[in-house]
Amino acid sequence: MGRNSSFLIFLCYTNVTMKTSFFRKKYLKNKGFTLIEALVVLFVISLLSILMLANYQSNREKNILLQMDQKLISDLRKVQNMAMSGTEIPGLCSVSSICYGYGVYINSNSSYILFADKNDNKSYNNGEAFETVNLSSPVTIQSTSPSPVTIFFSPPDPKTYINQDNGATVSAVIILQIQGTSSTETININTAGLIENN
Repeated sequence: MGRNSSFLIFLCYTNVTMKTSFFRKKYLKNKGFTLIEALVVLFVISLLSILMLANYQSNREKNILLQMDQKLISDLRKVQNMAMSGTEIPGLCSVSSICYGYGVYINSNSSYILFADKNDNKSYNNGEAFETVNLSSPVTIQSTSPSPVTIFFSPPDPKTYINQDNGATVSAVIILQIQGTSSTETININTAGLIENN
């Protein structure tokens, strides 16, 4: 009885081991991906990549628009401060060569000019530019009101002139836009010297 039961236990163990081994081999054979599963995974990864790239491009353009908006506001405040402090510009404004104020002239959709007024007419003339600022693509100046526009600051207060007028109700609007989209930034300037972004 002892020998037969040992033999039976051995046969059962061998049978179970063989079945387990058989199923393990069968499982390992079917462990890989099918072609359809692989294609679906590739499609999902491609779709996510395209969406992320489009979102990145859109955010990048909006960041450039905000940078150009802040650059223009910064340049307007720069010339305003230059008028208050009477800044000298080598080769343009000095003790011997007086400047009557500083301003920004916009007559292009891709750039604007910082200038120093040499003849006291409160507007830009050739030879008065000390810096030309080009906007980064794809940002453009969509419009200015009035057009073209000169924003001029006369020392020492400084008084603000828009197209040579400093009346209380005079103001200027500059709209920057990402080319080919509806994304815009608007800058308002009035003759009280207030420069604000809407």
